[in-house]
Amino acid sequence: GWETRVKIVTKAPAARTAMTDTRLMMLRVVMGLIQVQKQKK
Repeated sequence: GWETRVKIVTKAPAARTAMTDTRLMMLRVVMGLIQVQKQKK
């Protein structure tokens, strides 16, 4: 179960996974900043 999933993820193109990871991180940072700004107001 878990091991097979890890193998599949590892076999996936590294470039594509890196792009999606960076995009998700950017989205998280942006959402976090928006929430902080809302709290300050």
